Amino acid sequence: MRFSTILFFFLLAGCSRHGQLTVRTLSQAEWAKLQIRSNETLSTPEWIQGKLLNLAKIKAENRADSLLAFMAVNPEIFKLHQPAKELKAKSDRTDELGFQHLRFTRLHQNIPIWNDDLVVHINKKGEAYLVNGRYHASQEIIGQAVVSAEKAASIALDAAKEKKLDRVDENEPVWYPTGVALRLAYHLVLSGENKSWDYFIAADNGEILYDQDRRRFQMAR
Repeated sequence: MRFSTILFFFLLAGCSRHGQLTVRTLSQAEWAKLQIRSNETLSTPEWIQGKLLNLAKIKAENRADSLLAFMAVNPEIFKLHQPAKELKAKSDRTDELGFQHLRFTRLHQNIPIWNDDLVVHINKKGEAYLVNGRYHASQEIIGQAVVSAEKAASIALDAAKEKKLDRVDENEPVWYPTGVALRLAYHLVLSGENKSWDYFIAADNGEILYDQDRRRFQMAR
């Protein structure tokens, strides 16, 4: 039995208390009616619009599990083998029109991939009608942390002296994307004198992969 099928029944059992879960693999005819635009570099969908899943009978706070089950039985569309392990609900917002917007962070080996996310939009009828975002497909990659988090902090602080950044506010492992590939790294947030910067330090050799002014990055987003 395929893993996606097992996962589907597991999530089905977990959601049955909250309403009838109607998750199934889309037929070729249903798939053909979807508007799908793929990211040319990552080969994953960055825009899917159409009739995806009716969640009207599922409570809003429980819809994330239903969506993960739906993705699990439609891997050809979403390019994810184990969505329940590869996606984590990050935010759940309902706007003034009653539309629900669920944002998922992409994980690999339970570590987030920097700047990868997927958003599912649900109308006030409870119909999932749009998915958009930018994320990596499932892949077999194993990263080994040779450099410690403490060493990564030391490297970043040394490099940031000229910027007068002397505090480490955050230091967490991430997968840093290099095109389709992923590289295990530490994401550090350094601050000082009303400034805040991101630093990405490679976990295998301590290389500074990237740094940026957080305020400019957040304004750009």
